[in-house]
Amino acid sequence: MKHWAGRAFNWLPVAFAGLYLLVLIVAQGAIRESLYSNSDAAAAPAIAELIGQAPDGSSVVLGDYAWYEGLWLLQGTGWLPFHFAVWQAIPFALWLLTAGLAWSIVRRLTDRKAAAVTASLVICAGLGMRGSMWTLNTHGLVALHIAILGLAMVIALQDERWLTGVRGYGGAVAIGLITAPGATDQLLPLLGIGPLLLAGIALWARRGEPALARLAFIVAGVSVVGAALLTNLARNAGIASTGRVFPFVDGDGIMGHLGILTPALAQMVAHSPFGEVIGARSVVAMAGGLTALFAAALVLHAGVRQSKRALWPERFGLVAEPDTILAKAHDPGAAFAGAAVFFTAVLVANLLAWTFTSAPYDINGNRYLVGGWLAVCVLGPVLAVRLDLRWVATAGAIIVCFAATAELVHEPRSTASSQFPTEQDASAILQFAQEHGATRGYASYWDAEALMWHTRFDLKLYPIVACPTPEAPGKNCPFTLHVISSWFTPGTAPTILVTDTVQPGQPLVDARYGVPTATGQFGRYTAYVFSHDIASELGGEFITTMAPGY
Repeated sequence: MKHWAGRAFNWLPVAFAGLYLLVLIVAQGAIRESLYSNSDAAAAPAIAELIGQAPDGSSVVLGDYAWYEGLWLLQGTGWLPFHFAVWQAIPFALWLLTAGLAWSIVRRLTDRKAAAVTASLVICAGLGMRGSMWTLNTHGLVALHIAILGLAMVIALQDERWLTGVRGYGGAVAIGLITAPGATDQLLPLLGIGPLLLAGIALWARRGEPALARLAFIVAGVSVVGAALLTNLARNAGIASTGRVFPFVDGDGIMGHLGILTPALAQMVAHSPFGEVIGARSVVAMAGGLTALFAAALVLHAGVRQSKRALWPERFGLVAEPDTILAKAHDPGAAFAGAAVFFTAVLVANLLAWTFTSAPYDINGNRYLVGGWLAVCVLGPVLAVRLDLRWVATAGAIIVCFAATAELVHEPRSTASSQFPTEQDASAILQFAQEHGATRGYASYWDAEALMWHTRFDLKLYPIVACPTPEAPGKNCPFTLHVISSWFTPGTAPTILVTDTVQPGQPLVDARYGVPTATGQFGRYTAYVFSHDIASELGGEFITTMAPGY
């Protein structure tokens, strides 16, 4: 009986992950609709679909960072039949690939049980993680590249054939080329390439074996140079980001970021329960969030300690394998040492960036924690096996996976509480527009691209906002991110203006537009049809000086 109970305990995380995937399959329609009701997510397929229709000389602003890799993935598959369905499937496939790569890393370092715990943790994504891992323009691809780099390093350290010669150097160049598109996201050099270099240098300094360091420098060089070339190519084509910068914050900012760390982690595991009435759902979410916080702290502590023991056994003392840890760099001990240094560095760099920069403006900034959370998911089970504390990792995974699964069962729609546009809203507005001959128009940012996606571009709505400058009083201006400049070039067809009583940043019904030829009310939405293209009355100018995304 005890043996049966122990086996059941060890595989409970896998059971919850399986249930999570089952719920995902059953509720996939509502999940996909909800994801793309958020214009941040809908902007990716919107720009990918319409960029080919933009005239020469058009400029594209992707957002606060240049999500070139996601855009290229969508453009590269846009020719496929049913490409809208393919586009929605790609992020889920890459999310499962990330879980598979993490499983492989842990399996190579330990055993199937620990690897299953890791894969289960990656699969069981909470409310915050869904937005990152299930879309292509919110840093979720950074976790995929970190997993690629980690697995490549472990394979090289376990098989000396991958450390030298044509296979080693060719493999390093290949990994650099694979990560180059991802390195256009400035998070990857910080959370992936930097830790890889650190692991290689640490093994070289402490073991006298420079092979991994040489390969790490090749990967870094190819990746960074490739990313710079790709960025320049994109910029030459008029595609860039707003170039949001992340300066260091002051003392109050540091304390504020530490204060929102626990709610942010809770939202990555389930949802943020802070401020809610105590009940079953909020208690489960709180348990998941606190478990994630303690897990990150324990992994950070144990990762640093085990890294020191692996690199300096004569000073810090090694718990296990005192002989093999000083052997050649391709033995199992070296693989553990490299993985410990790499993933600990990923976690440390992520926490430092979170604490001391302006990136996490609120708990929704948890998309900047995807790399650190992957490090916890991978390194936690590995360290637990190493320290003979497997049950601790399994218990933590059970709590986290239960919290995430319960949250998905309770509310599969990630944007349900945000009152973003639905397919029903889009259908009603589309029918009204078609009845009055309008195929394009304007709305607020939070409505435009989501409604446009829900109509599958039968109605093209572009984001505008009341001009923020006194130079254009009473006018609307083009929105400043996730836009193509040609969207605001005046045409001759009738246009529709959609306003919303719920979402912020609504455009004005400018008197210069004249009397609408038709007005429709659809719940909280009001739609106005004008006989001309109201873009001719927009104020301000489209951004022409754009910052690089790298």
